[in-house]
Amino acid sequence: MRVEIYLLDYIRQHDISRDQMIQDTGIDLEMLVSKGKELVSDEFLGLCMYLGITPDEVSDQIL
Repeated sequence: MRVEIYLLDYIRQHDISRDQMIQDTGIDLEMLVSKGKELVSDEFLGLCMYLGITPDEVSDQIL
């Protein structure tokens, strides 16, 4: 599973507002996924911090 898909599923499962996340982080994860783009490292780390999860937690789930 791609990191972007995992994070998008995580956001949906935890009822995190897409609009609020975009406002807070400047990252529109749904748009990235729909366009087939990948997160760059600073976007990934920023989303992890915003969501309160570690990069290792994400890695454990997608590998």
